[in-house]
Amino acid sequence: MKSDGWAGRFLVGLSVGLCVLMGLAARGCDQQGSMPQISLGIADNGKTISVRKGTEVQVDLEDRGTTGYRWSIDALDDRVLAPAGEQTMAHPGIGAGGHRVFRFETKGAGSSQLSLKLWRSWEGDSSVIERFDVTVRVTDS
Repeated sequence: MKSDGWAGRFLVGLSVGLCVLMGLAARGCDQQGSMPQISLGIADNGKTISVRKGTEVQVDLEDRGTTGYRWSIDALDDRVLAPAGEQTMAHPGIGAGGHRVFRFETKGAGSSQLSLKLWRSWEGDSSVIERFDVTVRVTDS
């Protein structure tokens, strides 16, 4: 069976291109010097953190999307924190869960309770099975 190899070359080129893009994305804002970051996880639940205005706050939580349960923002003071995006990253394998990463921009000095809930949105608040709460104190300097 003869193969001209175009499909193989295409896949190699596509793989290299994706690796380059992923590397650039992984470098993030720190390489550009535009915004410092702090990362939080489930171990930070219930804590109070202090950050400077202009810091990006990231929250990385285990997601159970295959069960219908998803993390969602429940409460925050939008004068202090503003949602700046979210991303779901799946674990490999059929039926595997993943991580949900929320990003928040610190907008102004003050204090905000940041609350997230793991729930099935179509079932309402009675479906909440886990909560994540941190108090974020933002200073001007």
